[in-house]
Amino acid sequence: SVRAALRQFDYCFGSTCGTARSTVYRFVRTTQEAEQIVEVAAKRNALLVHTVMQPKVNKALTSACEAKGVDTCDLWGALLDTLEKKFGAKRSGVSGRKQPVSAEYMTIVKAIEYTRKVDDGVLPHLWDECDIMLVGASRAGKTPLAFYLAQRGFKVANYPLVPDEDPPPELFKIAQSKCIGLMIQPERLREIR
Repeated sequence: SVRAALRQFDYCFGSTCGTARSTVYRFVRTTQEAEQIVEVAAKRNALLVHTVMQPKVNKALTSACEAKGVDTCDLWGALLDTLEKKFGAKRSGVSGRKQPVSAEYMTIVKAIEYTRKVDDGVLPHLWDECDIMLVGASRAGKTPLAFYLAQRGFKVANYPLVPDEDPPPELFKIAQSKCIGLMIQPERLREIR
């Protein structure tokens, strides 16, 4: 965010902004750590940009900046203040909260894992679990299409048709409505191969 903001100034565009440097301090969780960072910023005459969520640590950092005359910018503060006002609720002040994983996300992950596992005609005993079975000549685009569909939550198996080789019996046990044949022009196939 800071680098993107610096690029808004002509003298910085396309350079390292002269003498401007940034130092990142991760996981600042105590008032002592915050105060030590302010000491460094004061010695360097730096702008202290932060995203400290814990109210106690945030307050200590802000107070120390005021006491030492360090310019500061709380990137989350204004947004969180506005959200508190909008929702009529107080923020938790807990940093690093993870977003819960949705059922839709897990469906997509399982579809991708399944599609990877059965790619290119392997593990035919698992084909009965597929939502879609792609069948076509080798290099007809089955695998890329399979993974595209898997990213949309479909479990996709694929089988390459090979001349003079009979498909496994499991292919004929899959519901016809799940089977899709891919075609490709012979000239295009020769180019790809």
